[in-house]
Amino acid sequence: PALSLALLDQREEDAGCLSRVRITTERYARLVHLAVEPIEESVFSDNYFDLVPGDEKLIDIRSGRTIDQGNINIGHWSGRWL
Repeated sequence: PALSLALLDQREEDAGCLSRVRITTERYARLVHLAVEPIEESVFSDNYFDLVPGDEKLIDIRSGRTIDQGNINIGHWSGRWL
């Protein structure tokens, strides 16, 4: 399935940065998961979830720095595994 990711917001916090992304899909996607490159310690509000067409998932990512959208990788069960 084609997954779409959009970086909605980023803000600096005392312990780093909080980023919010929106994920959508055109077809059922099983075990959708995210990773930030380069590999660093990031905490996701949710990871490894299923997503159905017409729904969207908002994910908060806490990390030590701001994140470019191009550095957020997204995969799923039947596609690229991160």
